[in-house]
Amino acid sequence: MCKVHAELNRQRHPVARRTVQRLMKAAGLRGVRRTGHPRTTVPAPGPDSRGDLVQRKFSATGPDQLWVTDIERREALFNRVEVKDRHRRPVAAGW
Repeated sequence: MCKVHAELNRQRHPVARRTVQRLMKAAGLRGVRRTGHPRTTVPAPGPDSRGDLVQRKFSATGPDQLWVTDIERREALFNRVEVKDRHRRPVAAGW
């Protein structure tokens, strides 16, 4: 809608933005929406086939029995990865 309005004004056809919006709606027209970033993850069709290896039990009685990881994405250039031994200590972290 804004591009149509801008083009009409460039061609010296002064028209209100709301008029362009109303006429486009009446004609069944709408602008193409562009996403701000590419889609990098596309879900696979069908059910999730990955098994639950720990049966949803996230505790351990001793070291080196269960390790978990977490990835945090805060900004475009800041990713934090953390690996923990669920018994008592963090194993690794990186940015």
